[in-house]
Amino acid sequence: RGIVGSSRYAINLREAIRQASADPQARPVLISGEPGLEKDNIAALIHYGSAARKLLLLRFNGALLRPDGAELFESHAGAAPLLELLGAGGLLIDQLDRCPALLRQRLLELARDGRWSAPTDPPGSSRRFGGRLFLTTEENVPGFESVARAIRVPPLRVRRQDLGEWMRSEEHTSELQS
Repeated sequence: RGIVGSSRYAINLREAIRQASADPQARPVLISGEPGLEKDNIAALIHYGSAARKLLLLRFNGALLRPDGAELFESHAGAAPLLELLGAGGLLIDQLDRCPALLRQRLLELARDGRWSAPTDPPGSSRRFGGRLFLTTEENVPGFESVARAIRVPPLRVRRQDLGEWMRSEEHTSELQS
């Protein structure tokens, strides 16, 4: 689903999504806003609107990840770490503001230059993540806005003129699903 509405907020948000999708460098994207604004849906719109649209986009809830990020950075059952297996696909970390501090630091390093290391790597060595990082947050997380394309999602209460269009699109979607 796309961004519904004709307000300047909706127009600006669609343009920010379009620009992020067309980014030839596929820089990390930080999507922030209040709860309930479907920030993860915006990350998906960017991913599926980009050249990487045919590649996998994995979503993790940052609040549920371990403090060391083992789910992302460590090998499991003889397989390579997830960041390596993902290749050029997309990684969405939802609720960055609820990630443990240690994991936020590792994600900041990953966002900064794509480099990361597994616990079994020799000291001083690093690997490179070939995919694109998407992060969502409800609160400001220091350091990330300087290393990622920042998109602020305006709440619906400031997009009052879009509410009617949004409700009509929801009714239409419900009718199609019936």
